[in-house]
This record gives sequence, structure tokens and C-alpha cells, in this order.
Amino acid sequence: MACNTLANRYEPCKQFVGGIRGAFFVPFEFSTVVSKDAAGLVTSLNDGAGTPVNRTGYFWELKGLSTIETAITASRDNGVSMYDTTFTLSFKPSGNTPTTGDSDMDLAKTLVQGRWQVIVWDRNDQFWLLGEVNGCDANGGTLSWGVQLGDAHLYTLTFQSMEKNPPAIVDAETYAEMESVITIAS
Repeated sequence: MACNTLANRYEPCKQFVGGIRGAFFVPFEFSTVVSKDAAGLVTSLNDGAGTPVNRTGYFWELKGLSTIETAITASRDNGVSMYDTTFTLSFKPSGNTPTTGDSDMDLAKTLVQGRWQVIVWDRNDQFWLLGEVNGCDANGGTLSWGVQLGDAHLYTLTFQSMEKNPPAIVDAETYAEMESVITIAS
């Protein structure tokens, strides 16, 4: 298909909602093989062995303030097009505060120091793979205790992926179907 060929585009029905249901964090490894079907849907993240073993992902249920946005950069002068995706993860404290320290702070530190492939599950039951080739890195965030009694005690971390292609669609529509794409840590 030529680069400038388009199918007709009609106004779609009002069938979508905003928001994120959850995210799966998969530790980034250069050896990870992202397998896709003929339609280009991601079918597994695996170790690439003769008998592939799916990578392990850690699920975070989300509600409220988490967002995903993709900025497209294209330049005829530079001859480039790229997709800069920002995933803002906002989560409330777990309530687990061991005597040795704050377990939420430890989780935040692990997320910030790691490099990830993130699969975001939106409220339309669509799964999106971020950081397919280069991974996602945390580039900032806040730990907020609020001001007023009714303010949120909230952890907010921002992850960024810069890729040649937009976030890939994962071949799953439910949490259970994700278990064929990655191994979900229990």
C-alpha cells in the first residue's frame, strides 16, 4: 500500500470510554521476543528459546488518575517519524507499612529504577504494549501527602517510551486472556 493511500473515514459511533483499568509491568530484557500474528497483534512476550517461555508481568489494578498519551513527532526535514508515549501511573498507598519502612516507597523505588515493557489495559478492554523495542523508563513523579484532610495521599510516577512505531495492540480482551501473552505473577 502506498504511504498516501487512505480508506474512506466516517464519523464513528459513540462507543468508547476513557480511562485505564490496569497495567502489567514486565521487566525489560533485550532478549525478549515480541511475537505477533499475521494481523500484527501481539500474541506473546517470551524468552525466544526453542520452546519459548513467556515473560513474567506484575499486574497493578488502577482506578482514577492514571493516563496514557502518545505524541507523534514527524519531520520531513529530518526524515523521521516517532512515537513518544507517556504513561502516568497514579496509585494510592496499599496500607502496608512494615516496621522496617514503607513498602509503597520500596515499590516506587523499584519502578523508578527499573526498565519495563508495560501493557496498559484500558476501559474499552483493549491492551496496549508500551516500550516494545526500547522499553519504558520512569522520568519523574511525585509522592504527595496532600494538604487538607480530604486530599489524596498519592504516588504518581511517569514512564516514557520512545519508539519507531505506535503502541502495539495485544491480542487479549480480558485479564484471563493475558495469561497466554505473559505469565502473570501471583
